[in-house]
Amino acid sequence: MATRELIRNETCWLLANGRRADVWNSPWIPWLDWNMFRAAFNPLIEQNSVKVSTLIGADGEGRTSSTNRWFFPSVASSLNLIKRLPSSREDLLVWKDATNGLFTPSVAYKSIIKHRWGDPDLFWNRIRKLKITERLKLFLWKIRKDILPFGSLLRRIFDEGDIGEFNRFSICLLDELWTARNRAFHDRVNPFWRGVLASVQRAATCLLSAWDSRPNSEVAQHVLEEIYVGKTVLFVDAAFKDLRAAAGIVVSESEGSYLEAMTVTFDANQPLEAESWAVFHAIKWCQSRG
Repeated sequence: MATRELIRNETCWLLANGRRADVWNSPWIPWLDWNMFRAAFNPLIEQNSVKVSTLIGADGEGRTSSTNRWFFPSVASSLNLIKRLPSSREDLLVWKDATNGLFTPSVAYKSIIKHRWGDPDLFWNRIRKLKITERLKLFLWKIRKDILPFGSLLRRIFDEGDIGEFNRFSICLLDELWTARNRAFHDRVNPFWRGVLASVQRAATCLLSAWDSRPNSEVAQHVLEEIYVGKTVLFVDAAFKDLRAAAGIVVSESEGSYLEAMTVTFDANQPLEAESWAVFHAIKWCQSRG
């Protein structure tokens, strides 16, 4: 019964000459489902084996006398809106939900579940059209839906007390995974999951111990200030872009008065190289000043 209702509601005849479509028993009005289609007829008139061609005159126009007598006025007045195929062709039975009109199990399944769909997901449509791998498409969709275990979802899963501990473990996990990846890629050393897990656990234990035993921040700040009082302080930084780098060196007293500053530009292949050259120029400056 369900299959019959599905076929009745989702199929429709595209009319050419109307010789294959039955007026009463073949769905040929595209905007009506089966129940509405049956309710469109005059209940006092029903004839067997009458084709739609009887409603079409020799000039190709509809016969208003028949349509007005067989159909309710609201339907009869709109039958002229049905677009027909050229009269030289045959009537064609199509599946309404298929873009090409052909029936397949997949379009039948879509017809069954289409009433469960919500509004179209425009963001997913944009992701689906990207020329990237399916895994990356799924990853972007999960980020959009906030179903990955980070961000606001973590705050809903864990309370604030657990977030810090989770983050510290994540730092160790990501660092060890990245190290294992580099060893596999550069040194051709295949990582073993037990070894990686053991390294993560050791690092997490050390980090937790250091975190719990860290000194008071105010005391630490006071100690650092005492180290630099009355001494020259050197600040070094580097910027890198498009294989060019610039290093900035600032010399000041610990109390904040600037003594000297200089910049150096040079070629570099990566940010780490730029920073290393910046430190080199800073040391060279120190040597020149004795």
